[in-house]
Amino acid sequence: MRSILLAALPLLAPAAAAADAASIAAVRAAEARFYAAFLARDGAAMRSVFADDFVYQHGSGVEFGPDAFADLIEAEAAVVTRADTPALAFRDYGDVVVTYGQGPVAGLLGADPFEGDLRFVNIWTREGDAWRLAHRNSELLPPE
Repeated sequence: MRSILLAALPLLAPAAAAADAASIAAVRAAEARFYAAFLARDGAAMRSVFADDFVYQHGSGVEFGPDAFADLIEAEAAVVTRADTPALAFRDYGDVVVTYGQGPVAGLLGADPFEGDLRFVNIWTREGDAWRLAHRNSELLPPE
């Protein structure tokens, strides 16, 4: 019996790879919706991507829940005018996908401009057929 199971393992790999590819594609689309809403300062669209227990940990150590973060962006207390993610990687763990990377960012925090490279980690969870952003952590890196 054990040898039959071991012999069948290579047959399961294509199905697992297809599932991973489908999850990654769905998370990639959700990630694009999040960034589009972020740049547009669209709180309702941001909330539609967030899990109910979403937490954003800012590099300063401040934490925001879903409403507090969306409200901050809608109120233009933090305005992001550029957020590129050229270095984006994915790790699929089944019902959890982690995205992480680094890219240029610019904007205003209150009246103070900021610009630099942002390092981030996003944790996405599957809720039924949808992927929701459960956690985000980001940090503006010091200039080199």
